[in-house]
Amino acid sequence: AQLGRFIHARLPAGRATAQIQLKGPLPFPELDLRIAAKDVALAPWTFGDITLQANLGSDGVVALTGLSLQNGQGRVNASGRIHLLSAQGHLNADPALGLQVDFEQLDADAFSDQLPVDLRLSGRLTLSGSVKGPRGDLTLLPSRIGWRDMTLDARAEAAWRDGRLNIAHLRLEKDNSAVALSGEITLAQAATGQWRSDPLVRAELTEGYIHLEDFAPQAEGRLEIKADVQGPLSALNGAFQIQGQTLQLPEQSIHALQLAGRLDAGTIRADRLAVALTPQDQISGTAWYSPTDSAFEVMLSADALEMARVTFFQRAYPTSGRMHLSIAARGDVRQPKVVLNLETEQMHIDGHPWKDIRLNAHLDGRHLLVDADLNLTLQGQCRLDEGSFEVAARFDQTDLSPYLALVADAQWQGRLSGQLNATGNWRDWKRIRGQAVLRHGRLAYQGVAVLAFDALQAELAHGLLDLPQTRLALLDQGFLEVAAKGDLNGHIAVTLNGRYPLAAADPFTDRINEAKGNILVAVTGSGPMDRIAWQGKVILSDIGCRIPELGQTLRGLEGTLYLDPQQVRIEGVTGRLDDGRFNLHGQMALQEMRPARFDLAFKAQALPLQKPNTMDMKLGADLSLKGDAQSARLEGDLVLLEGAYYENVRFNLLSLVTERQRAAPVPPTRQPPPWLKAVTLNITVTHRYPMLVYNNIARLEITPDLKISGTAAHPVISGRADATSGEVYFRQKTFTLKRGVVDFVNPYKIEPLLDIAAEAQIRQWLVTLTISGTPDDLLITLSSDPPESDADILSLILLGRTGQEIAENSGGGGATTRQMLAGLVAATWGEDLKKTTGLDILEVETGAGNNGQSDDRIQMTVGKKLNPRLTVKYSLESQKEQLVHSAISEYRLLEHFSASGIQDTEGNYGGELMFRIEFR
Repeated sequence: AQLGRFIHARLPAGRATAQIQLKGPLPFPELDLRIAAKDVALAPWTFGDITLQANLGSDGVVALTGLSLQNGQGRVNASGRIHLLSAQGHLNADPALGLQVDFEQLDADAFSDQLPVDLRLSGRLTLSGSVKGPRGDLTLLPSRIGWRDMTLDARAEAAWRDGRLNIAHLRLEKDNSAVALSGEITLAQAATGQWRSDPLVRAELTEGYIHLEDFAPQAEGRLEIKADVQGPLSALNGAFQIQGQTLQLPEQSIHALQLAGRLDAGTIRADRLAVALTPQDQISGTAWYSPTDSAFEVMLSADALEMARVTFFQRAYPTSGRMHLSIAARGDVRQPKVVLNLETEQMHIDGHPWKDIRLNAHLDGRHLLVDADLNLTLQGQCRLDEGSFEVAARFDQTDLSPYLALVADAQWQGRLSGQLNATGNWRDWKRIRGQAVLRHGRLAYQGVAVLAFDALQAELAHGLLDLPQTRLALLDQGFLEVAAKGDLNGHIAVTLNGRYPLAAADPFTDRINEAKGNILVAVTGSGPMDRIAWQGKVILSDIGCRIPELGQTLRGLEGTLYLDPQQVRIEGVTGRLDDGRFNLHGQMALQEMRPARFDLAFKAQALPLQKPNTMDMKLGADLSLKGDAQSARLEGDLVLLEGAYYENVRFNLLSLVTERQRAAPVPPTRQPPPWLKAVTLNITVTHRYPMLVYNNIARLEITPDLKISGTAAHPVISGRADATSGEVYFRQKTFTLKRGVVDFVNPYKIEPLLDIAAEAQIRQWLVTLTISGTPDDLLITLSSDPPESDADILSLILLGRTGQEIAENSGGGGATTRQMLAGLVAATWGEDLKKTTGLDILEVETGAGNNGQSDDRIQMTVGKKLNPRLTVKYSLESQKEQLVHSAISEYRLLEHFSASGIQDTEGNYGGELMFRIEFR
């Protein structure tokens, strides 16, 4: 590029070295050329690294011994010969040539990021003949062709001879779909070499099948395609056919599809189009299109089509009936004439008779006319090119439920009477005139009345809106009085007065229930539509609700929010969460009706916070939030008044001790809102009483002394939490806490540093369990006094014996390894198995039974209490290398008397009466 500026020529960017050697007499020179270039680019193209080795011999032949290009992962290698000079030393008028070019993984993105297609090509191109009469052969090895979201695999064989391109085969594949064609295109006269103005084409689709699921994940089915064309490019002739059976589209199932057509002197004709939803329900038609003058014609019809077969009509409610449809379109595609007629008969929606609908539409060029009876009368017209329109809709106790279900869901219902009229131009508000005169409007959700009005009138003329004061009923006791007047493109005034019962929120969310209380609104607004300045007050009156996620109840929420264009002032907002109390007061400065500055204070006394089945705590709080939208500070004190953590914990002591622990991968979470990053934290956490932990593995008292800093988006905890006393339990062993400290010292994230030690006396051994490190790098160690190996310590904890004692079965009469393992399995997984399977009884017995069986006997029994009196059991017993299955039933006759019967696979059966009495 720098050389180009020097010689006033545009040269590629990059670095290059060249070596040229010239010798011999001028008529027959010998030339040796070597070029190496790196990072070659000529905007908008990038070529990468290029090397060239070529020489011109005394015979006038240029030998290309090496040409290579490396761009990204792509590579090109070329070699060959060109007979450049004649025997007299002159340039040949038609040099003979022989070249071979191999390319591998050529990626179009590496050359330019502005190409509309994604290509990755591999193959070989060979050239022979002469410059004026070349011959070429192309072999395209498996390559990738991509466009937008579709990627295809391609292979091809093609040849160029005497002005004719012959495609031996071209195959495109995607997953299980494939299309293959062969043919030729004659581009030049063979005799003269002159290019044809209208090339001749001959092509045939030798293979064609498309699996819809390869292109649309929610679709299924297979289409088979056949086609052939021949003739001059401007007036092709040929035929095509597409057919498929049992197709499933994302919104519709199709029993059969058939399209048969032809090319007639360049005109595309679809002589038959048939879409069968069932063998009896079919949409059929014909069509043609002429590319030369953009003329077309489309004729579609469906007679007595069952609406139950059309998925669109089932989106809101189950809809049945028969539909008659006809569509006729013709003319120029730029100024089409389209007539659409749709009628239904015997229509039912959600099992109820429905007035049949009618829709007639006529498009003449850019002028659209609509006349419809859709259980409401709709008439209108518009100019699509100019934007002018006129529409009128009339309602007479119209059931809005199907329409609400289409735009929302089927749980909405409504009715409406009245009329809507509008004329003007949708491109200019001031040229629109509209009027709404509505009566007896009703809107319900899940059968609960949400909104109702007896009369509503509004008018829009020359961009001016006039909505007289209108009263809307909200639920049974609420209301909203609304009025608006002004210029939609300028200044508008709005008045809102009402009472909103919080119970209205119940049907729309499961986050709260049993809602009560009212929100009283008395505000006025004025200004541009997008920047209305509001003024007034919002009163919270005895608001309460149940919060299922926390299992807590909010009650007695009272207070007032005063609103003006400069600020929102919060006064006397108080309430109770269960038995705890809280209050909030302060103000927010506004700028263009958006929060600009904060000065808020929050206090709480014995505020209970719960996570069901996990923990309960009570907190005292004294917090303040001050600042603006760019920088705010939340600071104050949190005091733990009392708390308890009681969720049971499942863990595998064997893996805890034998494997270094790593924290489980954190699932991806949503990014916090940007405004949280602007809120810095300075909160001190202290305690009045310790936090109690009591669950299946521990009884602990924890005292926190912490500080929360960072931002609301990424808080950081520093300080220490001490476990002052407690015990840890495992396998009926009690470990007494000797040391328990959790430090938070990482200034960049919440990362506890654990240092915990506990001891247990097991026979003559004092076993110590130590846990240290962070959750991401947790180290758990075992030690004992007298010292034993880790394996023996684990064996002591789990089985009460060392490995050597088990191997020797010392101690006389002790349990065997198999017996201890059976007991371990029952104790470790017994409760989980009962919960998962619904069993009431799961027992594992080992050792000799009542009948003198072998000491190596193991018996497992499962059972279910069918009712308070009847219990059924199934037993599997292993002894002397045999398995015995037994079925047992027990029936409780009286409080202390029961009868049982038994039968096993050995042919034994029997029964017994039992008397049971318990002493305490």
